[in-house]
This record gives sequence, C-alpha cells and structure tokens, in this order.
Amino acid sequence: MTHYYSGRSGDSFTDATLHTDAECCPGPVRPLAESTAESLTDTNYCPDCAGGDDEPEEPEQNRDVAQLIELGSCPWCEKDGFESVGRHASAAHPNEWQDYRDD
Repeated sequence: MTHYYSGRSGDSFTDATLHTDAECCPGPVRPLAESTAESLTDTNYCPDCAGGDDEPEEPEQNRDVAQLIELGSCPWCEKDGFESVGRHASAAHPNEWQDYRDD
C-alpha cells in the first residue's frame, strides 16, 4: 500500500504524518514506498485516513494511481515532475500503464 506525506522532493519523511489517502494529506503530496513505510519506527499515522485501515480496497488504489498521475508523479517508480506521466509510464511501465488505461 502506498503511503503519502506532505513535503517536497528531498524533504525528510521520518517525522512526517503518513496518510493512506492522498487527498487527506496537506500539499505538496509525496508518495512513500510501502517498503520504506514499513521500515520506519515510531511512525505517526493520520487518524482520519490511516487509523487502523490496513488494506485499501481496489477502487481506492486505482483512485490513488489517478491522483498521482494528475500530480505529475509516476505511481510505479515514484518519480515526479513529469509533464506527461502517460508518456513516461507507457514507455517505462507498459503493462501497468495498459492495466490502468483498461480500468
């Protein structure tokens, strides 16, 4: 599951509040890889969106992907700043991009 925190590229996330819903997170929104979130100790989770919700449902996951794409971030490699995420994703992640487009 992707987590989000408020910060810019290069900002520390170790003291940040982690969110499971990008819309709940105050901007600018940054994705955080699941493996990174799991490796953190003494983590602060948002009581509104991350309190006890271990696994988001599939529609919310797809919504999160769409939100990241709208923000110019690639949901599959967590790079950001793209003018066209679709152009990047179709070349770098063709299977994932096609699955997203099919939904």
